[in-house]
Parts: sequence; structure tokens; C-alpha cells
Amino acid sequence: MKNLAIIILFSFITFSLSAQRIAGKVQDSKTLEALPFVNVYLNNTTIGTVTDGNGEFNLSTIEELGTYELVFSFVGYETYKVKVTIGEGPIKIGIVKLIPSEIKLSNVEVTATRDKQWEKKLKKFKKVFLGEDKQAASCRIINPWVIDFPPDERGKKFLASASAPIEIVNEALGYKIFYFLTDFWSEANTYLIKGNIQFKEIEAIDEIQLLNWTKNRAYAYRKSYNYFFHSIRTKNSRGKGFTVYGTNKNQKSKIGFGNWVPFDTTSIVSLGDHSGEFTIAMKGEFEIHSLKKWDVSRFNITGDHVKINRYGFVLNPMDIKVSGSYDRNRVASLLPITYQAGRVIAGDAGYTYAQDMERFYEKIYVHTDKPYYY
Repeated sequence: MKNLAIIILFSFITFSLSAQRIAGKVQDSKTLEALPFVNVYLNNTTIGTVTDGNGEFNLSTIEELGTYELVFSFVGYETYKVKVTIGEGPIKIGIVKLIPSEIKLSNVEVTATRDKQWEKKLKKFKKVFLGEDKQAASCRIINPWVIDFPPDERGKKFLASASAPIEIVNEALGYKIFYFLTDFWSEANTYLIKGNIQFKEIEAIDEIQLLNWTKNRAYAYRKSYNYFFHSIRTKNSRGKGFTVYGTNKNQKSKIGFGNWVPFDTTSIVSLGDHSGEFTIAMKGEFEIHSLKKWDVSRFNITGDHVKINRYGFVLNPMDIKVSGSYDRNRVASLLPITYQAGRVIAGDAGYTYAQDMERFYEKIYVHTDKPYYY
């Protein structure tokens, strides 16, 4: 009998757009002198640059249409942010004037006692900031000396601040992250982590490491609430294994606890105010049951809705309080908001995840001339 060759084929629809550009110039607001080496980046993406000697910048690698936050950050100056909508033509920002920061860094007395206390607080900070899962164990903060832990004069909150961007190497996902921390506190089981983020790709050593990063990123995406909101946008939350419950004080629960009742997500998505944005009509408390992982998470949505991009990444995260399974995802699990499941990373452009599988593994052949094989 002839051998039967079974070939597994994958099909992905991909598209590319001509790269868009954002250009401008940065100056000191008081002296009007050009500011070189200012960090200019699209918040929560890998797209960024620094100003040149004349204070000028040019971002020219933007392929995904949509609305972003363009961030200007420089030590000694207040961070400036402006929303930009990427369309079909170049964007000229003009002159951006940064305001010198009035915060003065205090001198720190380094003693053996302070070092021990600081190390203890740093360990506590990492648990809250990075998380405690396997991905967190693969992250290194390479400039921890920029982090300080001021006392909470109003209560018993654990506070942290940073005099410069916190630089994190995420060896599990293949990113170097610059986290511009603006607010941080934790108390009991509650915490707040707020800041601006710039991602940079790490160059892979070989194709095996590249494939591992691709798989780890896909896993991080699937366990994030961005994946859940993407399933709502595509009207496939049930197909992805999610069941959503909302609260109704006037209706008795059908699932055996509290006032939780099934919540229909099939017609709650509408187009947002900007290109590439979507609005999900969810407000109040919700429980999300993931049947595939047997996980339960709870959302308390304080705003009128949830704003997402086409990939499900939440654009108003401060309006969502999370507890349960999704609460375990911290900075170590973060992905750029332009992340697309099924596509590999920069440096190997043009290949999909499926094409990687074809490159790294041989095709499968099933022999049928014997009843079984060892």
C-alpha cells in the first residue's frame, strides 16, 4: 500500500499598509533651546525614537492604523502626551515645548541599614510590580537603583517611585521594557500600577529562541483579558470558552449564587470615536468564567464602557478594576497593544507563526503498511 502523506496546512490572512510618519521638534519651554535625546514613542508599543541634536524626531515605522498616545519623556522635564490618529498621510506635530520639572531629587544617605531595608522593600515591590508566575521569574530589573520607597504619611500603603524609567528585560517574551512609573501603591490585596511603557524587541540568538518567544507571547495573550475582549468584539466569546455574568438586584440568580445572571455579549460592540477603536457597552460588576481553564475573574467597570483596539487591548485600563485570575497578570505579562496573535516578531518579518512551524519541523508522514509501529 502506498504511503499516505498528511500535510498540515495553515492559512492566515495578513495585510500590510504603507508606513506612516510622525515628525516634529522638541524644545525647552523656557529657553526655547532644542532638546536632544528626548524619548518619543507611541505608548505601549515598540515604536519609538529619540530626538537628534536639533531636537527633531521622525517616527516612520507605523503600519497599524488607529489612535495612539504619543509620549515625550526626558529626565528633568514633565512628561507630555498627545493623542494622534494614524491615517493615510504623514502627521506633523510641530514644536513641542517640555516644561522643566520642579521636583528636586533629594540626596540619599547610603548606609548598611538602609541597604537592608531597601533590598527588602525592593523584593516586595517586584512581587507586586512583576508578579509571581513563571514569566515574572524570567524578568530582570537592570536599574533598580532608580526606585525609591517613600513613607506613606497618610496611611499604611506601600509606596514606590522612580527617578528614571525602570528598565526591565523580559527573557520569556523577548522584550526590553522601559516603564515610566507615575503611580504605585499596594495595600493588603489592592494595588495600583500606573505609567507609560515603551517596548523594544530583543534580538533572538537563534530561530529556536524566536519560536519560544512567539509561543510565550501567544500564551501571554490568551491568558490576558485583552483576549477576552477580543472574543467579544468578534462575537465569539462562547466559542473561546467564556461565559459572562452580570449583576441584577431584581432577578434571582440561575447559577446558584448571589444576583449573578447570564450577560449577553452578542450586541454590545460599536465603533469608537477614532479609527481602529471599538466601544463595549459594559458597566458595573461582571464575572468571567473561562471554561477551558476553569478560571474565574471579576471586573468592576467604573466608566460607562470599555474601549479597545481591534486586537482587544484595553485603551482605558484605569476604568477597570480586576480581581481573580486576570489579577495575576502584571508587568511581566504585558504585550504591546499592536501585538497580533499568529504573527512573529520584528527581525523575522513576513513569517506567520504557522510558517515558523513549517520551517522548524518536518512534514508528517503516516505509514499504513503495518498495523502499528514502535
